[in-house]
Amino acid sequence: MVALDEGILAPALGIGRVDADTDVTPFHDDEDPAVIQRWCAGHDAMAFLLHPPDVEQVMAVADAGAVMPPKSTFFTPKAGTGLFVRELA
Repeated sequence: MVALDEGILAPALGIGRVDADTDVTPFHDDEDPAVIQRWCAGHDAMAFLLHPPDVEQVMAVADAGAVMPPKSTFFTPKAGTGLFVRELA
């Protein structure tokens, strides 16, 4: 997602923060790509369909003390609060 943000959205489209830009329309991850394609065609828009990070990638970012971009940690099904516990050594 960082490559999309820094390589396309910011320099080419002037979008700094996708979570704060009113021109960005998020779609749920289980939305049919054909539905998204039709929506884009009807709104003169473009879409970027990204693979979500896996749990190991999220854990590696957390272990490094870094923060992931907004919406990049969206998982389906959503885990219940307190479901995941990690032992701190």
